Amino acid sequence: MTMREDRADTLLDISDENGPPSALEQAFPWLSTVSLVVANLIPLAGVLCWGWSIFAIMFLFWAENIVVGVVNILRMLVCKPDQPMGWLVKLFFIPFFTFHYGMFCAGHGLFVLLLFGGMGQAVGVMEHFGPRTILDLLQLGLRGQPGITYAVIGLAISHLISFGVNFIGRGEYRRADASTLMHRPYGRIVVLHLTLLFGAFLLTLTGLKGAAAALLVALKLGMDLKAHLKERQKLAGTG
Repeated sequence: MTMREDRADTLLDISDENGPPSALEQAFPWLSTVSLVVANLIPLAGVLCWGWSIFAIMFLFWAENIVVGVVNILRMLVCKPDQPMGWLVKLFFIPFFTFHYGMFCAGHGLFVLLLFGGMGQAVGVMEHFGPRTILDLLQLGLRGQPGITYAVIGLAISHLISFGVNFIGRGEYRRADASTLMHRPYGRIVVLHLTLLFGAFLLTLTGLKGAAAALLVALKLGMDLKAHLKERQKLAGTG
């Protein structure tokens, strides 16, 4: 057997195990990674061109958690669709995740607002803690800085591209289960945002707000890329 034939057999084995690659995946193998980088560079433009504050940056990263939660609900909904018992599990896990993750994000958003947005604004939002808290925080942040709505949309598009190309196109939905997916966003929030909160607090003390915001964008991009590639490896069954 020649080296070329052996390589072809290996590729065939991989295709049989993970399903044939989608046309989108063949045409744009790095589409989700490139879109992630581009979406994370939009905040850098906000810092350099529109003078975004550290609160604007931290709000944007918090708003991305809402996007992550919505996309994760889609993942839970479509994973392993051929398992009848799996739908019973989803009927419990999806509402539970929606409520619990929503309250978690509401508390996290209040913490960000309290640290970087000012006590006065935080008190007004805390008067209605609950599902409305997320809406109040979104309204407050989206009208606070020019261009930030486009940054949120860009991050949402990046996550939806990853959902379509990787989770659906590469067949990751066949190897994921609702109970595992339910816990996944929490790890992202804890690791990423504890780092960012700590870094933002220290950088604020320096008084170099523009440089501090740009550094936070770079730090977040690096951590996002690492997490993205690790997730692709894990759901592909190679890690």
